[in-house]
Amino acid sequence: MPFNVLIGSSRPGDHGPLQAALRRKGIDADVCSDGPTMIAVASDAVPDLIVVELHLRGLHGIEVARSLADRRTTILVDEDEAGIADLERMGHELLVRPKG
Repeated sequence: MPFNVLIGSSRPGDHGPLQAALRRKGIDADVCSDGPTMIAVASDAVPDLIVVELHLRGLHGIEVARSLADRRTTILVDEDEAGIADLERMGHELLVRPKG
């Protein structure tokens, strides 16, 4: 059974290449463009890992993470994002996306 990842990204142009790269590694990936859809997809099938962009459409990434608190959730933030230290202090697992 492959590892399953649910990704929330507000950059639809990245969805296809991201899914293809993960599939080449044997990882099943579903990608959503907004928070409410992510929550619905995560409720239908429990992913092994959820990666949610902080500035996701429809529902902020923090709210998505709170809604899915019983699941392994990582918040994707930009390197220069204000408030990273606050997120870490709150105990959120962060994946920092470098500039460029």
